[in-house]
Amino acid sequence: MQIFNKILNCIVNLILIGAGLIVVFVFAQVLLFASFKIPTDSMQPTIIPGDNILVVKPLLGARLFDVSAALNGEAVEIKRVPGISAFSRNDVLVFNNPIAGNWDKIEFDVMKYFVKRCIALPGDTLTIENGFYRIKGVSADLGNIASQRSLSSLAEHSIENGVLYGLNGWTIRDFGTLYIPRKEDKITINKVNVQAYKRLIEYETGKAVSVKDSVVYLDNNELRSYEVKQNYYFMGGDNVLNSQDSRYWGLLPESFIVGKAVWVWKSEDKHTGKLNWGRVFKRIN
Repeated sequence: MQIFNKILNCIVNLILIGAGLIVVFVFAQVLLFASFKIPTDSMQPTIIPGDNILVVKPLLGARLFDVSAALNGEAVEIKRVPGISAFSRNDVLVFNNPIAGNWDKIEFDVMKYFVKRCIALPGDTLTIENGFYRIKGVSADLGNIASQRSLSSLAEHSIENGVLYGLNGWTIRDFGTLYIPRKEDKITINKVNVQAYKRLIEYETGKAVSVKDSVVYLDNNELRSYEVKQNYYFMGGDNVLNSQDSRYWGLLPESFIVGKAVWVWKSEDKHTGKLNWGRVFKRIN
């Protein structure tokens, strides 16, 4: 009987330890970190297909929302626990793909993610000049300069038109001026700039934006200005010639951001599946 009790106690202790480890792991996944495997070359050479990246959440603060409702395609309220710092330009961020289901509007898809570099922060004024990112009042290099140099050297007929609904004839080489709104900014809306902010206004309000006879309407009401409800970011892939990023789909809501990518913790050759040891524990800069 004594031996049986010892075995039973051992089993109970193992179960409790296992349950405790599961709770710790779930807690860490929700509040501290996440891992994502990279399928495309849009962030090459910084991140390549087959990389598994570690994303930390405490900087801006981990998100809390009803996962079950999000999986069912329902609208969810996204909140954050207090963070320790804001994001910076050139940070590599993982976020929910804002155009996963429809390029014409922003939608939250809990199962689909992008990884891109933060080019512009809330409150920045952005241009792309001959292929190079520029922020008003900021002299630092932004993004992958070598890739931007390749874009700059392309022949004119090779430059893609129609970015961001073809706003003002912008291209991926010459783009802007575009203001990146902060929470509670009141933006003047007119027929010239409405396409830049149309998606975020429709996302925040759930109403349709239209232009009739040079007048902008939100549903049936004339819209001359709009107060933004959250921060937005401009995201760009390091492989500027092959990246679906903010040049095409517009501005990223802060609530979509999962966290900052900091390490490649594992990397596998996409053709052979073998470990790429040269990239294991490579810091993401």
